[in-house]
Amino acid sequence: MQESFTIPSDFIDTELFEIPKGLQEDEFSKRVIQFFRDQFRQMGAKAQVAYDPQDRGFVVDWNRPEDLMGIIIKAGDLCNDGKPRKGACRLWTLLLVPDMTEDESVHAAFVLGGALNMLRYFGGAITILERVIHKKPDHHEAMVALGSAELMRGNRQIGEAWLRKALSLSPDHSQAIRNLGVCLMTQNRHAEAIVEFKRCIQLTPNDAALYVTLGQCYEVLGQEPEQAVAMFQKALDLGGPESLMDTARKYQYKYADLEVPSDEDFRDDIYEAYLDAFVRMRTMPQEQLGKVINEIYGLLKANERPNDPLATYFRLDSIQETISHMHMMCLMKVLVLEVAPQTDMGTEFSREYHAAKEHR
Repeated sequence: MQESFTIPSDFIDTELFEIPKGLQEDEFSKRVIQFFRDQFRQMGAKAQVAYDPQDRGFVVDWNRPEDLMGIIIKAGDLCNDGKPRKGACRLWTLLLVPDMTEDESVHAAFVLGGALNMLRYFGGAITILERVIHKKPDHHEAMVALGSAELMRGNRQIGEAWLRKALSLSPDHSQAIRNLGVCLMTQNRHAEAIVEFKRCIQLTPNDAALYVTLGQCYEVLGQEPEQAVAMFQKALDLGGPESLMDTARKYQYKYADLEVPSDEDFRDDIYEAYLDAFVRMRTMPQEQLGKVINEIYGLLKANERPNDPLATYFRLDSIQETISHMHMMCLMKVLVLEVAPQTDMGTEFSREYHAAKEHR
């Protein structure tokens, strides 16, 4: 059946849709029209889209597909297949469609919240997931995702509260337990974090990252070095990403009182950049961490490989400073690992990072 509805211009997320800001109205409307045409076509729906300059909205005439839930599930599959932006755009478009059933709109919003987390759009994820929980107060999966988003944004106590609420509804939710452990670690509550990581290991005993994180907690407390050594060795026995194994090996060297193997390619300039990043982090309010991470992520995405990272500078509005591309990359790694220590940031310049961390 043919249906018509209007999408106000204010509802267009230019960042998510990758539409440049500051376009003239004609060019902006052309890009948005093409975007929506592509989205509806990929849903398998016949649709016509036109711009109404008087009402500043996009008028859609379409034939609603019968299986909207199937489209939502396929969008979630895109996210799980490493295409979160593609999935998020599909879901955002669907949520603009009127008269969806409550089950359809809630599930679409939940999956969209997860996709925005993957894209590190934590503010948007929080807004969407709060709406899900408002409609479905017992949606524990949304609470886990919301707790993770709040944690990554630097709101650790809020994140902890949502994760604990999720666990009150689903006590054996391994992701919620893991994230709660990380949340407690970032608040320097390592003894409490150990309890959670031990619970999680009972549910997922072959997860090497859990053993590394648990070993780090023992290491910080300094009370049971043999326990820390055992955890790092267990992680090495299980294997995993090289960056994770590198972390486990460095701790093993430390406890064995061995010198970490030297690296002729050790970069003093990057080491200094990491030292600078640790200094910046120490003077940064907790609520500012997420804002800085999001801004750097956007700048790095748009400027991945400049010719000279040390001579290419960017303005960071979130800290009101201008810093080099290299310093920005180092600051990003330091902040992300401060907020979420289990994040895989790769192995490049990991030796310089760990050296700076030891001497900060």
